[in-house]
Amino acid sequence: FKIKKMYEVKVAGFFVEKALDAAMERTRARRGIIIVNDPRSGDILAVASRPSYDNRYFSQYESSCFRNLAFEMVFEPGSTVKPLVMAAALEEKVVNLNNQFFCSGSIMVHNHRVRDIKAHGAQTLEDIIINSCNVGIIEIARKIQENKLYAYLKDFGLGEASGIGMPGEERGLLRPPKEWSLLSLGAIPIGQEMMVTPLQLLKALSALANKGILMKPRLVSRIVGVGGKVVEEFPVTPLKRVVSEKTAAMVLGMMEKVVEKGTGKRAFIEGYRIAGKTGTGQKVDTSGRYAPGKFYSSFVGFFPLPEPRFGILVMLDEPQGEYYGGDIAAPVFREIALNIIDYAGIISKDAEVRVF
Repeated sequence: FKIKKMYEVKVAGFFVEKALDAAMERTRARRGIIIVNDPRSGDILAVASRPSYDNRYFSQYESSCFRNLAFEMVFEPGSTVKPLVMAAALEEKVVNLNNQFFCSGSIMVHNHRVRDIKAHGAQTLEDIIINSCNVGIIEIARKIQENKLYAYLKDFGLGEASGIGMPGEERGLLRPPKEWSLLSLGAIPIGQEMMVTPLQLLKALSALANKGILMKPRLVSRIVGVGGKVVEEFPVTPLKRVVSEKTAAMVLGMMEKVVEKGTGKRAFIEGYRIAGKTGTGQKVDTSGRYAPGKFYSSFVGFFPLPEPRFGILVMLDEPQGEYYGGDIAAPVFREIALNIIDYAGIISKDAEVRVF
C-alpha cells in the first residue's frame, strides 16, 4: 500500500475541512481540530484547524486565527488517556484479563471523591475501556508504581515536543511524581493534571495502533529543488517501542469494543473494524478551577483493523448543547472515515486497500 502523498493530502484535506466546518456549525464550538495520520509511518495526511482565515483578507483577522491548533494549543485530554494507562498496567503485569473491579459510581482519592458517570458494577479490564469507567482505571493506576506510570506516559510522548519541528509547538505538561499531590493518582488516569496538544495525543495512541512502536510525526517525505534535485529527505523514524506487540493488540482490541458497543458507538461503520476512544475533558478557568459547562470533546480512532492504516483525531472546544465526545466527535470521525474508505477503496471486512 503506497500513498501518492500529495494527492492523498489534498483529497483528505478537502474531506476534513468540510467535516470540521459542519461540526463547528452544528455544535457551535469555540474551536475545533481534526488530524488524519498513518499510524505506521507517523505521516500527517491532513490537518484542519478552526478558527482559520482567508488569505485574501489576511489583515482582517485576529492573531489567534493564525495558530495551528494541532500543535499550538494544549488541553486536558480526559478519557482518551485511559488506553495508555491500561497499556502500562498490562505491560507491567500488575493486572491481567481475568481481573475484575467494582464500580460503585465514585471512588475516594485521599479526601476527595472522584465521580463516575454512573455505577457500572463489576468491570473487567475490557469493560473499563468500553464504558470509560473512571473508578476502574483509577483502581488499576493505583497498582502501578508512580514513577513507572510517569515513565510510560513520558515514553508515549506526553510532556515533550512531538518532533514534527514546527515553530510555536507546545510541549504540553506532564509533571514528574515528585510534584504530584495526594490527589494526582485520581486525576492523571482520567486525563486530568496534564496538558497535551492534539498531535501529541494522536501520536501517543498511534503507538497502540502500530504494535506498540512510537513514531515521529512527518509532514513531508522530501524537499525537491530546481531540476528535481532532492534537497532534503525526511525518513520514516521509529522513536521507541513503548509496549509489547501483545499489549498493544490487547488494548487496541478493547478500543475496538468501544466502537462496537461502548461510548464510541457513533463511530461504528458496518463491515469495518474500527478502534477508538472517546474523551470529555473539563476546562480549567483562569482561577485554576474547572469551569462549569465547558468541555473539550474528543474522539481518536484507527482503521481498518487488525493493522490500521489511518488514524483520525477530532477535538471540539466548548461545544454548546451536547458535549460528550462519543456524541459529537465520534460522528465526525465516522464521516471522515467513510470518505477515506470510498477514496482509498478499502474493502469491507477484508480491509485491504488497492495499490494506487
